[in-house]
Amino acid sequence: MDIRKAQQGDALGVAEVQVDTWHSTYSPIVPESYLQRMTYAGREKKWRKIIAAEQVYIASVPAEGIVGFIHGGPERSGLYAGFNQEVYALYIRKEHQGKGHGTRLLDAWRTGLLHRDVPVLVRVLEDNPACAFYEKKGAGRIDSQTVTIDGVDLEEAVYGWGDIRQIDF
Repeated sequence: MDIRKAQQGDALGVAEVQVDTWHSTYSPIVPESYLQRMTYAGREKKWRKIIAAEQVYIASVPAEGIVGFIHGGPERSGLYAGFNQEVYALYIRKEHQGKGHGTRLLDAWRTGLLHRDVPVLVRVLEDNPACAFYEKKGAGRIDSQTVTIDGVDLEEAVYGWGDIRQIDF
């Protein structure tokens, strides 16, 4: 497995991982109408722009291509004083979960930050099994918010590390 910073040619692979993992993970949680609108082509276009401007790292396996990615940057909401970085997305194909890819991606993203002693947060839908991953990595739950997706209110857990060096690897 290889971990590296994403390049423009990776946009379709990242889009495929995002769409596929949303379907496999969120199908019982998120409205089907929302999932059906997620397409590889639509997401590829968005990822081309994101990869050009932001921190995205991918995990790839020789015979399979991209199997996971992480995307992060400045905390977006401004609601959490002191938390100035955020993991926006960390997705691993279902068949590759539990193999250390998420941990390695999180470490690569952390290493890429200019200031490694910064507080970091991540938002996760509460019914998502990934909550356990972040708890295992030492993140503490700091809040809960309601998000609305296609007219359905869902609870989102907000986890944080007071210092990114606290992430348990």
